[in-house]
Amino acid sequence: MHTEQMLLTTLAEISDRLIPQLRLDTYEQALYWYLFRHTHLLGAVETTISYAAIEKAIGVTKTATTRRLRSLAEKGCIRVVDTGWGGTKVSVSLPEEMLGPVTAPHDAQPVDIEAIDFFGQAQYREAILRREGNSCFFCLKKLSPENYALDHLVPQSDGGNDSYRNVVAACHSCNSSKNATSAEDFLRRLLRSGRLSDLEFEQRLLALDAIKQGELKPDV
Repeated sequence: MHTEQMLLTTLAEISDRLIPQLRLDTYEQALYWYLFRHTHLLGAVETTISYAAIEKAIGVTKTATTRRLRSLAEKGCIRVVDTGWGGTKVSVSLPEEMLGPVTAPHDAQPVDIEAIDFFGQAQYREAILRREGNSCFFCLKKLSPENYALDHLVPQSDGGNDSYRNVVAACHSCNSSKNATSAEDFLRRLLRSGRLSDLEFEQRLLALDAIKQGELKPDV
């Protein structure tokens, strides 16, 4: 359980701090998640990558991968250890190693986050958008405070509430097409239609479970 808790905390840190603070674009996010999966999720720090495997897994060409590897290295997310015929060996940094530990301000007032209506109370809506790294929770499209919607993982018609455990940021397209579909079924639809890669689909399911378990709390 301790290991699972640490993993969920790390996933939350990647989504809540690393991605928005370092302004990772969609390709950088996909590549970082791919490298994270093949290192820290396997108990390792370094991995040797193949451009062909990356292109097959996340649909990023060798040219784009090279460019994003360079930008991730410049932002401190990874370090290129070695290059050769066998591939490129990289080490992957964790959020705390790049951004430092999370510290709470001394004058912060306690907030009962469980009692907040994130769907109906306008002052808290953008906290959900920030938690998602200013991206659509479902299709990962980049969003802005001027152009996004909130959606329910469990539809209100099925008893879904307005807590942070059930409300996510979404693009207008996903918000409209999801309608009363469950989040799991809608993500499968996006996978089948090619709007999500296999890796992105797996990441969305992990994030979905973490949100429902209350592990990905918005910063209020």
